[in-house]
Amino acid sequence: MTSTYFVALPVIIDVDVLVDILDGAPSGLDFTPAEELHVTVAFLGPIDPDRALEAIARLDLLGESSGTLEHIVWLGPEEDPRAVTMKDPSDSALREFIETARATLIEATGARPDRYGVAPHVTIAWIPRDAAPELREAAVGWAHALDNSGIQVPYSLARPQLYTHAAPGSDRRYEVITKSAPK
Repeated sequence: MTSTYFVALPVIIDVDVLVDILDGAPSGLDFTPAEELHVTVAFLGPIDPDRALEAIARLDLLGESSGTLEHIVWLGPEEDPRAVTMKDPSDSALREFIETARATLIEATGARPDRYGVAPHVTIAWIPRDAAPELREAAVGWAHALDNSGIQVPYSLARPQLYTHAAPGSDRRYEVITKSAPK
């Protein structure tokens, strides 16, 4: 199986605040572990990781690297949402950084242009693909019932990292690539 890669900004938050928000979520949702929270910059697919690591090292850093997540939003088609995400309503600097970084990464790696528009978000939970309709309905109901007006989760962003999916059997969903494997 060919490895696929993406570049993201690790998100650092107060986990206790996030746990309070997620209180009452239906069991069966998959929650993103705090150490895997991130904002995706670019999906690159099956590329040479060395080229991606070199491009990441050349990226200009994001000027303002903190903010407040204030809105819980579903990601995915309205009739079949997949993920519970949080967004920063004042994310214009982050959006600009992602647009510029994405173009740089795609050019440097030869990856296909990303088919998704730039929509900075942090995925905090997702509905498993094989979820029963009852879980899907409960999850959608729970997220829609949340009162977004009082949600404020301060965050900061770390330097961009290269990720791939973790090996089968790992307790992690993603693995950070810091150097390429020996050839």
